[in-house]
Amino acid sequence: MSTRKNAFAILIVLVSMSLTSVGKENPIYQEKDGVVVMQFESAPAVDEWVLETSFKGYSGSGYYTWRGDDHFREPSRGMLTFRFVIQNPGTYHLRFHSLHMHDDTSLENDVWMRMDGGEWKKTFATPNKKWTWMTKHDFEGYKPWASYVLGKGIHVLEFAGRSKNFSIDMIHLYKDGVFWIEDHTLPESSTVTKGNLAPRPDAGPEKNLTLPRENVVLSGTAEDIDGTVVAYEWEKVSGPSIQMKGVNSPQLKLSGLKPGEYVFRLKVTDNEGGTGYDDIKVIVYPASQVSVADSVFVLSGGQVEFEAEAVSARGQWKLEKENDGYSGAGYLVWRGRNYFDDPQVGPQFAYKIRIEEDGEYSFRIRDRHDHRLGDQENDTWVRFDDGQWVKWYSNEKQKWTWQTGFIDFDGFWPLTTGVHTLYLSPRSFGHKLDRIHVFKKGAVQKSGGIGD
Repeated sequence: MSTRKNAFAILIVLVSMSLTSVGKENPIYQEKDGVVVMQFESAPAVDEWVLETSFKGYSGSGYYTWRGDDHFREPSRGMLTFRFVIQNPGTYHLRFHSLHMHDDTSLENDVWMRMDGGEWKKTFATPNKKWTWMTKHDFEGYKPWASYVLGKGIHVLEFAGRSKNFSIDMIHLYKDGVFWIEDHTLPESSTVTKGNLAPRPDAGPEKNLTLPRENVVLSGTAEDIDGTVVAYEWEKVSGPSIQMKGVNSPQLKLSGLKPGEYVFRLKVTDNEGGTGYDDIKVIVYPASQVSVADSVFVLSGGQVEFEAEAVSARGQWKLEKENDGYSGAGYLVWRGRNYFDDPQVGPQFAYKIRIEEDGEYSFRIRDRHDHRLGDQENDTWVRFDDGQWVKWYSNEKQKWTWQTGFIDFDGFWPLTTGVHTLYLSPRSFGHKLDRIHVFKKGAVQKSGGIGD
């Protein structure tokens, strides 16, 4: 059996052990918002780990000091185990609050440590005679800061004595991107002492509909780290009257929607009676003036281009030709008021697009704005199907450009095979739209031979 397979087998055994031992002497710490805080002395002292309080600046009831012999060759004594559950996967940085008092900064300054049954690593802190959060691994000269890629589920962190007289007070794990503070007074993470972790439901993203469409399907999902999900239950929390079907299944079918804002709650129950909740908002807008293109645009080679003026300009959308360099019959420009807060108020354009392969898709528009500032009169609302409206913009000015940017959105929609609708709604006065390009993630983008 390979080393990787051996390590994986050990990990499975350890996670299994962690699950069966919950509710006895081994609590599971719960990560919250990408942070786990554990007191080192929360594990029962074994062998020559000694609870001490001589050096001030510790947290909790004290700290452990390894008062046994040095074990430089391999971990053999002083095994301490900490279990924690991760709900937000990613790269986590590990820091422990430690102290060593030797005059030589390279002596009496390390401990054995491993994660999830992996390789034992010498882990150390160089500063001496003071508490420090420095935590580094030592790979025969290569000494990176300690970090791990952690998936959802229960993880097992183990320590063993290595250098005598090394003291450890507290353990911090924080996800990459979390603003971490070197603070030994942070409260310890909550723990699970009963053998069941609550299931985690996901009711899905916010839905936005425009009448006359009056129906939608909400698709909920759920996961249970230490068991199975056995029941789903939907309820309407707020909103006008509605017809609901499938209230005891993952998919809730809604019909008879009326203008207004709805909130629906998904409750899931696991095999041991644990419950979890998640809410979803559904916003229904009254019928508005929507101009729909006559054609269905089909992607070829993962992309398609078409003219923005394939729809008829209505309301204060105008078809203009004053700025040279456009394609087709002209370009569309919004000459009405700004709609910064509500994308559903102004007259919309709708383009039917046939997707021939499941995947992630985005779009860009060859556009122009002529405000003297780079961030004015330069944006439009966009969405696919009944998804959430997002702000699309360009910072180029006084020239036609394919530059595309989004606010608080990565720019890609997951779309399945079939016909989807791309909606545009006015946001800023003076934004000019010439040609639209829809493409699959990874497709070689073509601009139709039109200039940049």
